[in-house]
Amino acid sequence: MSFNKFKGEIPKELASLPELRYIHLHQNRFSGQIPAELGTLEKLHHLDVGNNHLVGTIKQLVSLYGCFPSLRNLYLNNNYLTGGIPAKLASLTNLEIL
Repeated sequence: MSFNKFKGEIPKELASLPELRYIHLHQNRFSGQIPAELGTLEKLHHLDVGNNHLVGTIKQLVSLYGCFPSLRNLYLNNNYLTGGIPAKLASLTNLEIL
């Protein structure tokens, strides 16, 4: 679903797909925060929300979401995220690409 002109918030209803492994929402016009509900996706390996208009902090992403136990790739580039990179990011033990 990358490279479209989708706008608004990322649908929290994506969390109702427990087998979801890849979310590619790169290069759209999504705004707001990444829904906390996505943290329930225990099999999610790849989350790419780069090049949107998302706000918030990486700290919120890591602490609020339950740490995505299977996440390997996390792309947050070119958004409006603020703050530093939290040490708790190390709790994503399967993370290979940040």
